[in-house]
Amino acid sequence: MSIPNISNLRFGRRKLLVSTASAAALAMLGALPVFAKPSREIARKPFETSQFDVRFVVTDRRLPQSLAFAIEHAEKGSARLEVTNGLTRLWQESLVPLWREQGGAVTGLTTREVWHCLSEQARSQSRRTVVLHQYDVPASQPNPLVSWVIA
Repeated sequence: MSIPNISNLRFGRRKLLVSTASAAALAMLGALPVFAKPSREIARKPFETSQFDVRFVVTDRRLPQSLAFAIEHAEKGSARLEVTNGLTRLWQESLVPLWREQGGAVTGLTTREVWHCLSEQARSQSRRTVVLHQYDVPASQPNPLVSWVIA
């Protein structure tokens, strides 16, 4: 099997080393949430969000941990958004207007799938996940739970 000669593709040694070193530096600084280690913390206590202007807390009423998390953050003045009412509706009616007009952060304790969907949509508004913790769940809970902040 021969490798075709592509004359337009030039990726030199220097460019390879710079891009690899940049990715390694970002990973070490924690800028890439993919490399975040799972936390063994108990989900009852929310993480410190005083550095963020948290406007909304995303919850899933099917998860008792999520409701307890929301109560803690609601006491600090954040409005609750229920994910079981529909992600599209939550996104269009609450999050997009928040980020287009004034900014602010959104936090939640949800399944990893819900967080992933919201974080991908947040990229279209130039937002990213800045805090991500994974929690241990019992065998009866098939999906891992994560707490997160998108700002």
